Amino acid sequence: MDATRITFRDYPAGPVGPHTFSVERTSLRKLEPGEALIENIYATVDPAQSRRMRQYENYIAPFRPGDLITGLAVGQVVESRSDVLKVGDFWTHWGGWETHSIVTPPQCEGPLGQRADPAIAQISDYLGPLGGKGITAWIAVDLLGGPVSGQTVLVSAAAGAVGSIAGQLARASGANRVVGIAGGADKCATLVDHLGYDAAIDRHAGRIEDMLDTTLPDGIDLYVDNVGGALQGAVMERMRQFGRVVITGTVSEYGLDQPPPGPNLFVTVRRGFSIHGFLATQYYDRFETFRSQMIDHLATGRVRPVHDIVQGLENAGEAMAGMLAGNNLGQRLIQIAEDPTA
Repeated sequence: MDATRITFRDYPAGPVGPHTFSVERTSLRKLEPGEALIENIYATVDPAQSRRMRQYENYIAPFRPGDLITGLAVGQVVESRSDVLKVGDFWTHWGGWETHSIVTPPQCEGPLGQRADPAIAQISDYLGPLGGKGITAWIAVDLLGGPVSGQTVLVSAAAGAVGSIAGQLARASGANRVVGIAGGADKCATLVDHLGYDAAIDRHAGRIEDMLDTTLPDGIDLYVDNVGGALQGAVMERMRQFGRVVITGTVSEYGLDQPPPGPNLFVTVRRGFSIHGFLATQYYDRFETFRSQMIDHLATGRVRPVHDIVQGLENAGEAMAGMLAGNNLGQRLIQIAEDPTA
């Protein structure tokens, strides 16, 4: 059997795009004892993958030319020599942008490698609210950001994979006011009409400082920062005393070869707030608590999944470039094969 995979061509001189990747076909070898063959159905397209396409210090090693673009994927076991991975079951795993993956249980166990039970949630949800983006939002709001009951919460990139969940969690936790920043009127309408945000700021609609002052005249208690850059400094000047800034990522910087200088942190002294950055992996010991709560949120409708699905593995490069340009809504996924559970 042959498989198709997307590999890293070389470090781009400019923005990441289709030219950054190559499409390869490879023959699958026979399974060894303990292994299973998974036919992938969905794979994530994540900003963190693009960070690995730059040659600067990162929390994970950069891709090398010829490497498979790895990431979280979900698929169905079609052949198995494993006692854990049963034929017919659906599993998430750290394969990536390829039609088929040969995996062993360690790749499918651990916090994000889990059996995707269609009776609990859509299998695509295991790459979103029940996956890495879900636990990132949960850590930001429920663990590090809380308590938010009665407080004002601001989320940047609020229509993105993490932000779309973070705002809903803030609302479920009793926040008095939840405001999101997104790019474009349609995204802002989705935040308010479908995801429970009280208000949305269109970052394209005017001077961000003026819009923050108009929408949040009394300041901000919790800022879930997915963007970084100049926006970070503007928000910090509007934090309330004893507020919290929780940084999940800096998507505005992912296309740069060198990150820009940050704001003057004396603002934390003047305005009396704290800053906390984290990696979700640092809190994986809380995964079962997160998973239980998120399953309940999904079942009750307090959290609505938002997926942006691009059809066809061959379109993965364009999907990545578009996401980095901000044209995704929620978790961007590549659909590689038909979803028999849909």
